[in-house]
Amino acid sequence: GIVASQTQQVHQAVAAASFLLLQRPPRVHPELPRHILHGGPGLYDDYKPLFKKETRNSLHPRDRACLETGFQADFRINSKAFRYIVRRLGNSLGINAGGYSHEFVACSALWHLATGCTYREVCAVMRNGLSESSVKRFVETFVDGVATKLSDHIYFPDESGLAANAAAFKLRSGIPNIIGAIDG
Repeated sequence: GIVASQTQQVHQAVAAASFLLLQRPPRVHPELPRHILHGGPGLYDDYKPLFKKETRNSLHPRDRACLETGFQADFRINSKAFRYIVRRLGNSLGINAGGYSHEFVACSALWHLATGCTYREVCAVMRNGLSESSVKRFVETFVDGVATKLSDHIYFPDESGLAANAAAFKLRSGIPNIIGAIDG
């Protein structure tokens, strides 16, 4: 009765809003970041100018700073560190990439890892014909590459390192037996 009618109204309102969102005209300044729920190219395309030196250097400093701020907020890493990781992982990102660039593979994987989005949500955000199975492959390839090729930067401490970490954490926070924290 009433609940079914209200549910149907909500579904109609969501469908109408989605339709209007997809019908929006193109932006006037396509080089500036936009909200992830937009028509047109995906989130990767918004930040693409940050990945190549020639396009990065051709940006107005204000636009570059705007892109950098958005990239850090979206991917939880700055573009310089991102470019370093992509260089270090190199061709391992291109294995089974289906013609996508190394940067696109890394962005897709990082979006999943940074946000906790499902593979389907990553497809919707990145666009470019991306499939869920490709996102799964990209995440596996990226994580494997980081674990094997960046082990000089990311490693688990030995026993003395664990004790030192626990002591430092207790001194700082007052909480005993903590050896580390992620994303914080």
